[in-house]
Amino acid sequence: MDRIIFRTGKKSALFTLEDKEEDIRKAAKWLNDYEGVSRFIGLVGPQSIIAEREWFARVHKDKENQVFGIATLEGKFIGMMGLHQINLHHRTAVTGAFIGEKEYRSGGYGTDAKMQLLHYAFTELNLFKVCSSVLSGNGRSLAYLKKTGYVVEGVKKGQVFRSNKRMDQVMLAVFKPEFMKLWRRYRNS
Repeated sequence: MDRIIFRTGKKSALFTLEDKEEDIRKAAKWLNDYEGVSRFIGLVGPQSIIAEREWFARVHKDKENQVFGIATLEGKFIGMMGLHQINLHHRTAVTGAFIGEKEYRSGGYGTDAKMQLLHYAFTELNLFKVCSSVLSGNGRSLAYLKKTGYVVEGVKKGQVFRSNKRMDQVMLAVFKPEFMKLWRRYRNS
């Protein structure tokens, strides 16, 4: 694999994002996939390659955000995942992710990558709580977050306007003590 691997799991690897043109183009393509990605992650309107190139350049310099590529163990770039709004004083962060390659959705790759990311967040960054949110209707993301230890903290009714209708935003969080128990079971399974 021609990438700098950050963490390796059972099905996937997290790698550091570089300014590789092929990765930038692939990410822009995924972010313009309305049915599979953009309608679930809050993007409005098209995402240009120029904008994505600028984002890739900025993300490396931002200490409050750490974003990684998700690859199969064979090295195929299939998605992205990150920790955002990292607050080391309060020991909190927000996470987001997507699997851009359709054939790898619902195959356990996101779950495996999220487990690696959360283990890093709780053991190396010493975070206590990692938050996420899911739009109503995104059952696949809700299921995988629950599988990785997240619990629903609340619902923001009608928070997002998408596809010509109002959608609820489900707020979730995972806490270090509960995750570490789940991690031990996951690693031994």
